[in-house]
Amino acid sequence: MQIFVKVLTVIACVLYFSSVVLYVLKKQFVSFAIAFIAWILNLGIVIINWKYNGYVPFVSMSQVMIFMAMVFPIVFQFVKYVLKEPNLEPWFSLCSGIFCLGVSFMDQKLIWHFPPALQSLFFVPHVMSYMLSYSLCAVSFCLTIFSIILRIKKKDEKIIASNDKAVYKLIITAFPFMVCGMCLGALWADNCWGNYWEWDPKETWALITVLGYSLYLHLRKIPKCDKFLNPILIFSFFALIMTFFGVSALNMGGIHSY
Repeated sequence: MQIFVKVLTVIACVLYFSSVVLYVLKKQFVSFAIAFIAWILNLGIVIINWKYNGYVPFVSMSQVMIFMAMVFPIVFQFVKYVLKEPNLEPWFSLCSGIFCLGVSFMDQKLIWHFPPALQSLFFVPHVMSYMLSYSLCAVSFCLTIFSIILRIKKKDEKIIASNDKAVYKLIITAFPFMVCGMCLGALWADNCWGNYWEWDPKETWALITVLGYSLYLHLRKIPKCDKFLNPILIFSFFALIMTFFGVSALNMGGIHSY
């Protein structure tokens, strides 16, 4: 079954990337169909992980990332119909593909030990809050890099302005979920360890991430600070990566190491 899950992950990855290419080639309907098939496969992997573990598959990094890949297309529906940004579809598919690609190189064993510290009512809402915010921030980062490239090549300013507006919509939507995730984490920490905050590496980087995006939202209201916005967004996303992946990958320790 583990090999079967690995194959599904690779196929979903290829389909997500293919949908991006098809969208660029202006074959939107085919692109949507391919992305939907990829999402169904993605959902199947999540269900298999859930069934074999017997709990929400948020324990290993591969489980979290494959769940995140599934979240991107769902979040896009909100972005499309509520934020009125339908042209962002390929960016969400691209991020799903990147996450599936990363998972395809990871250990995807089906059964993981469920640490006692994670067996809390705060676990799922804490992780889901961060997933929603991180998915929006990931797409905003891609748009930011794209806008920087367009500026360097001195392309149409209208496209750049449209991207910048979309980035703002994504960040201002993501920020409340990010803060909610941090607050839920603090309540969870107090419940498990008797203290709301320990200043361990993951908590510290999470705080830096929140402060970075908060700074972006405040400075965006000041026209003279426009030149600082993209660097702040890039740094904030770097802090997000450190929170989500870097602390564990670099073995920085702390109470979040299990």
